[in-house]
Amino acid sequence: MSRPLLPIWILALTVALGCPAPPYEPGDDDDATGDDDDATGDDDDATGDDDATGDDDATGDDDTGDDDTGDDDTGGATEYMYAQTSEDLFAVDKDPPYDVTYLGTFTQDQITDLAVDIDGRMYAVTFDVIFEVDPLTAQLTQVATLPDGSLFAMTALADGTMLLGSDDAIYEVNVASGQVDYYDSLGDWEFAGDMVGLPDGLLYCLVWPTDYWAESTSLVVYDPATGDTTEIGETGHGSMFGVGFADWTMYGFNRDGEILDIDYTTGAASVIATPGHDFWGAATNPLKWD
Repeated sequence: MSRPLLPIWILALTVALGCPAPPYEPGDDDDATGDDDDATGDDDDATGDDDATGDDDATGDDDTGDDDTGDDDTGGATEYMYAQTSEDLFAVDKDPPYDVTYLGTFTQDQITDLAVDIDGRMYAVTFDVIFEVDPLTAQLTQVATLPDGSLFAMTALADGTMLLGSDDAIYEVNVASGQVDYYDSLGDWEFAGDMVGLPDGLLYCLVWPTDYWAESTSLVVYDPATGDTTEIGETGHGSMFGVGFADWTMYGFNRDGEILDIDYTTGAASVIATPGHDFWGAATNPLKWD
């Protein structure tokens, strides 16, 4: 389906704040002129190339801190989007028919959400514990115990900040130390589902008003730079507990086993696939941002 043109303010923020580079750029290690494969003076089979000091197989080249960060060889996240039930992890195809591929069963149940950081590491949260996740197997390793027993939203911002959500509160977590600190409030809104950080540096949250329960969730934008929360609009759907983002399209995942296309300029959502899983959360892979 065609997508609406991006608002100028989003484009401007994207340029101003920047976003993580795609996995492969011209002048990087894969198939570009002057790169690793089969060009004159390059890394393959030429004098002073692959097998010489300073080439592909030496420290500081392809196998250390280069192309394989967040790639298959290191167990990092490789798909554009992931979704999960309380027990199982899935990869989600960003293109029709939006295939959902089973990856594994978590070694802990009651997983409420997922997040992938800008280095491709995946994390999961229960109501009170954070785990690092092997996205190839769903194996969990405990990272931190949380002070709040009702956490169910998790995402990473474009600058690498890892955030958690509960009620109207946003928390920041240092996954290296396990430290969790209060970050800010959504004001008149509280989390009804998930949140996702976009390349424009903003946080898009599925919410309802703090003073009453609403059958339909709404989409709001939180700006970390100002602390302002702006309502975009109602989605027209409830129980949307996961949200992902790929190729400038926002996707919702709900308890009814549906995948929805969310128009993030209006908030309106429409069902585009029904894989049938009881979705509890979802995650975007920032390594795939263009």
